[in-house]
Amino acid sequence: MSSTIALEQIERIVGNQHQNPFEVLGPHLTEQGGKQTWVVRTYLPKADAAWVILPDVRKEYEMRNDQHPQFFEAIISDATEVANYQIRYKEGACEHVTYDPYAFKSPVMTDFDVHLFAEGNHQRIYEKMGAHPMSQNGIAGVYFAVWAPNARNA
Repeated sequence: MSSTIALEQIERIVGNQHQNPFEVLGPHLTEQGGKQTWVVRTYLPKADAAWVILPDVRKEYEMRNDQHPQFFEAIISDATEVANYQIRYKEGACEHVTYDPYAFKSPVMTDFDVHLFAEGNHQRIYEKMGAHPMSQNGIAGVYFAVWAPNARNA
């Protein structure tokens, strides 16, 4: 299987230089051989292997890391949707199962909020930034947003 994304995009994700990781990571509907199919991508810096789990249909799909050892991708051609999927991954002798944060698009920060914030006119930005417990698609979690345009990892 060849990757469905350019190596340059992968390198930007791995190097923490991508301006919009949602563009690359998470679930994406794509076309393979004239047929629409799902591809799920994740970046797991310490993982040795990874799988996508679709709990509703009780199926698991192996993720490949052909282009970079920590960038995983699974093509799922037999599912009409991949909502509420989980990622199972191995780190040495440990195994983890988690929901993919990139499967959840922000229901909180709208384009209008971004516009008002950029103008300096958002009067209730505290409702959009910071940590907010919430549930999306029946999955409980925490929505977290910060504004740090010059932040880089060490």
